[in-house]
Amino acid sequence: MKKMRGITLIALIITIIVMLILVGVTVTTAINGGLFKQAQKAKTRHEEEYIKEQIQIALVSSIDERLIKYDKAYLEKLGIDTKGYDEFEQMGYHVGAGGNVNLLVLKGELEKIFANKIQNGEMKIRTVFPFDGYESIGDNVLRESYNDFFDKCESNEENEIRDAATSKALLDLITIEIEMGDKVFVITSAGETIVETIGEETTNGEIMSIRDASRVFKYDYYGKIITRYIGKEKTVKIPKCIGTEVQNVSVTQLGKNDKNGESGSYNDYWYSLFQVKGEKIAIKEMLLTEDEQGNEIYLDFKEENYDQITEIITSEGLINLTGVSNFNELKNYMHAYQEDGEWYTTYIEQEDGTVKFIDKSELSGVETVVIPESVVKVCNYALAGDPFLTKVYIPASLISQESADAIGSRAFEEASSNLKIYITTPEGWGETQKNAAISKFDGFEEGLTAEQFIWSDEEGYINP
Repeated sequence: MKKMRGITLIALIITIIVMLILVGVTVTTAINGGLFKQAQKAKTRHEEEYIKEQIQIALVSSIDERLIKYDKAYLEKLGIDTKGYDEFEQMGYHVGAGGNVNLLVLKGELEKIFANKIQNGEMKIRTVFPFDGYESIGDNVLRESYNDFFDKCESNEENEIRDAATSKALLDLITIEIEMGDKVFVITSAGETIVETIGEETTNGEIMSIRDASRVFKYDYYGKIITRYIGKEKTVKIPKCIGTEVQNVSVTQLGKNDKNGESGSYNDYWYSLFQVKGEKIAIKEMLLTEDEQGNEIYLDFKEENYDQITEIITSEGLINLTGVSNFNELKNYMHAYQEDGEWYTTYIEQEDGTVKFIDKSELSGVETVVIPESVVKVCNYALAGDPFLTKVYIPASLISQESADAIGSRAFEEASSNLKIYITTPEGWGETQKNAAISKFDGFEEGLTAEQFIWSDEEGYINP
């Protein structure tokens, strides 16, 4: 019996050892063979399919009979040039030409379906209009747009019907976007769903897609004018173009001018690409009110307090909440974020005394800016007020511009004394032309010394 027990014990030990070896081999195989990655990909695909299925369910109840008549053929009959749709598509936007989906209804349905994911911060749903990038619009704006269209549809007057067609053409450009993780589900008014993968917020100096450019820049005129950098990089490469290889817009200007040629304020550099001055504040500190006994209390920043919150922060007329209709939109509007369970926001005071909320990432830490050959104008204050900025690369095409305001007044106002401006020397230029250029441009007049300019044919030049 003892012998038998001994054999059994040894067999058990050997069995355990073999099992451990097999487990180790299995885990190694799983890692090297990518089984875990495959499982994660399968999970991601399942989530994508689930979201697309729910979108289809929401679409069914969002079809509006009042929109059906105004399909693409009818719009063309009323004089709408539908080639514009193709141009938007070629630029990289998604449009729903002649669509019959009421996007306001659709957004409401999606918010019900994904309420938990939205509440938990896993998902964002927004309405987007393709103007100067992906411009988010509030529910009130979208509701007014549909109401205006429906009112015109009921008229029998020819002018009103044509105006209705124009309104419908604009509505067809609007999309609903669902963002979850690195995926964006774009839904058009034609009921089409496109899934895009978004990467890191980086600049590349060449052609940037509308999606990528909108994540790191604010811009005007479909990309011609870069007005603000909102990314997080230390080195910013301004793109030559925004769009696609098929259809794009050249970036020709940094910053923007007002009617008097003055760009922004001396104090807060409102038109600087790199907004620096701002103030962080706990949102609760903005919500001072009284309880039923008349005692002063700070209201919690919660959805259940939405009506009181909006009443408090708009009471002095310094904050305009036009287009904000619910708590989620308020959070987005205020760029609210949490730290240790407390809600915070960042704001700047504008010249007229009103308050503008900004994303905390807009507080710049940019150190290097590379300007492409496409840019022919750097406006007043465009690169001003950023104490972190130490390198700016200027192409030959910009430095050889004839106009003195091609590099505008105070373009580098309050720049760091460590700032170096690296310039690509135009062909055939000597010291005379170099000195004349530095003397000519308004932006080089104040605060910069000759030692801060380094030309590409001089020692010390760094290739960007």
